[in-house]
Amino acid sequence: MSEIDWPELIRCAIWRKPPFTFDSQAPRNEKGFRDALILETVAAICKESTGQESIAFICADTLLRKAGEERLGAVKHLTVYESLLEFESFIQLTQQNLTDEFVKGILSRARAKFFTRRNRESLFYKADLHRVLLEKYKKQLEAPSEFAFVISIPGQNVSPIWQRVAGEPCSIGRPEFVKVIQPNEYHWSAKVTFSRLFERAGSWPSIEETEYKKVVLAINVEWKATVRNDGRFFDCTVIGDDIANLSTESPTEEDFELFDVQKKAQQTVKQ
Repeated sequence: MSEIDWPELIRCAIWRKPPFTFDSQAPRNEKGFRDALILETVAAICKESTGQESIAFICADTLLRKAGEERLGAVKHLTVYESLLEFESFIQLTQQNLTDEFVKGILSRARAKFFTRRNRESLFYKADLHRVLLEKYKKQLEAPSEFAFVISIPGQNVSPIWQRVAGEPCSIGRPEFVKVIQPNEYHWSAKVTFSRLFERAGSWPSIEETEYKKVVLAINVEWKATVRNDGRFFDCTVIGDDIANLSTESPTEEDFELFDVQKKAQQTVKQ
């Protein structure tokens, strides 16, 4: 802990620099102190290293990961990964007799080639994947079909029908390396996740409360590209897709923020 730059950590906490951020549920408080300690620990490890070894920082937290990339971007022997699967992609690529520098380069280019926000040349836009996947898997994204009791209350219409709430967040994961087909045909997999929020009037035994359910559909998109010896990508093409996961779950407070939904107050039952 003695290697941590405490003055810098305090400065970031005061000015809410990443990974610090405001807690929307408690604006007077801040979130991120534990993340900041993690980041400072990684920074200390990088500082103490000789540069002869490779350092991997695996972090699923978006804010912390971006803060790490910004803070430690100049450390050439450090690579930041979003998941163990992405780290596995790196290991598999290094086994193809490729240099670490080349592997890092094509992993970065694979992300940009598959999806770059507002870049219509990236594959996600060129293949119109948002529309294509929603159309293909529209049944999986329908309202929950679980059985609900119909309660008849004088003066009140209690409906068991799920109604969709506006909004449909879509997240695009980083491409994962699958295999190389000689000479330079690289195959990748990227996860595209859709979420929908539904609401309905409460059913027994919570007839006074609005109920919410979230449907989450994760789809693996398989694609390929020709990667030249200089690391440039050509002929990016979608070759298939399949369901990775489909779930119906209760939304969290973060979900309500994401969908910009204020939970409805309890309804008054008229007698």
